[in-house]
Amino acid sequence: MYRHHRLVGVGVSVGALVVLYTFSVRYNLRVVSAFVPHGYWWLVDALIGILLLGSALAALIGLVVLIRPSLLRDIELSANRWISTEAVHAVCNGMNFSLEQSLIRHHHVAGISILSGSLYVLVVLGIALFRGPW
Repeated sequence: MYRHHRLVGVGVSVGALVVLYTFSVRYNLRVVSAFVPHGYWWLVDALIGILLLGSALAALIGLVVLIRPSLLRDIELSANRWISTEAVHAVCNGMNFSLEQSLIRHHHVAGISILSGSLYVLVVLGIALFRGPW
């Protein structure tokens, strides 16, 4: 990145400006309203706000990379550290029989729960099946 910082800076800045232009000028509310269910407009507004804020930040970073990439070295040095995942890997790869042991211990409750759930599904689907399309 440091060797071709002008090219990277221009690319990031242009990409961010395209996103800013698209969501601030060319944003068509009618096209988007066809895809958004009623009551979820707050989610679309939040997403567009995040995209605008993120693209403005990306444009700023692109300009910094274009003009003086050495300003990002402190951030790069603080982010350049080793993160070990051995503890998480050991937990995920270990055998865990707690659910099976609990089902074996409480086999009557598990059997009654499975049977009652199956009967519920049978009744609901049977009513829907015999009721027909009307």
